Amino acid sequence: MRVRPPHMPEAFYHVMLRGNRKQEIFGDDRDRSYLNRLVARSVHRYGSQVHAFCWMPNHLHLLVQVDQAPVHRCVHYFATLYAKYFNFRYELVGHVFQGRYKSRLVDSDGYLLQLLRYIHRNPVEGGLVERAEQYPWSSLRTYLGLDRFEWLTTACALSYFDNDARRMLRFVQAYQESFDPWADLDHRGYRRTEEPDVMGRTHTSPWRDLDDMIRAVCARHNTTLKDLQGPDTQRSLALARCSIGDTALRWDLATLSDVARLLNRSPAALSKSIRRNAERLKRLKVNERHQTAAGTKRPPSGWEKVKG
Repeated sequence: MRVRPPHMPEAFYHVMLRGNRKQEIFGDDRDRSYLNRLVARSVHRYGSQVHAFCWMPNHLHLLVQVDQAPVHRCVHYFATLYAKYFNFRYELVGHVFQGRYKSRLVDSDGYLLQLLRYIHRNPVEGGLVERAEQYPWSSLRTYLGLDRFEWLTTACALSYFDNDARRMLRFVQAYQESFDPWADLDHRGYRRTEEPDVMGRTHTSPWRDLDDMIRAVCARHNTTLKDLQGPDTQRSLALARCSIGDTALRWDLATLSDVARLLNRSPAALSKSIRRNAERLKRLKVNERHQTAAGTKRPPSGWEKVKG
């Protein structure tokens, strides 16, 4: 039996619904427009945000960020209403969608970026269009300013590309290797093994494990893990939390969700903080390298090996 991933407020989820027996779930564009209205109502009702979507002829993909309500409520709402509409319009009975939807917790920035590319390239891989931006029923055209879906949230994804939609488009177009968003999951919906990052790099960690790295970062910032787990939001502690999250992701020591849980933060909030402090983190690493070269202060073992 398929198990739902854990509910985490502000977390991102990849959702896929397939037509029953892989049959088509749209008769024409009127059906797609009706689904758009239902998704908009669901987003408003449950406080969710949709960051990417694609309506394929026989299945749907969404990248959803939840609020307090779990993702299954948002999906169940629009899927149930659409199934009723579809059966009524075409005088059908029975299931429109094949069983319960599939979902996965998005537990790293690397997976989120791969997912953005995968969702928007679905029509190309399916032979429906030559270029992803030509397909009218995905979120990519809204990112490029060619269409507008009021219920789509674009700021988060664009922040990975310095708010440059053309950079995002080039990233989508550069996809060359096959990517299966479900291939590395165990029965609970977690990753079985760590992956290279989104650029295909692999790393040999200079730390024994996550705890070893955290001790090094805490020593460098003159703080403790207990302080980082507390509610204090002063800049020095926020930067230490970002250092731990950024380093864990770069060296495949843990997922973003694991680090956020350890620090008593939400994955979305930690991810946003890491992006917001990216320049500070780079300057911090450069300063540490300069200090080491000058012999004024040696950072904890392994830290100077982190690439900015």
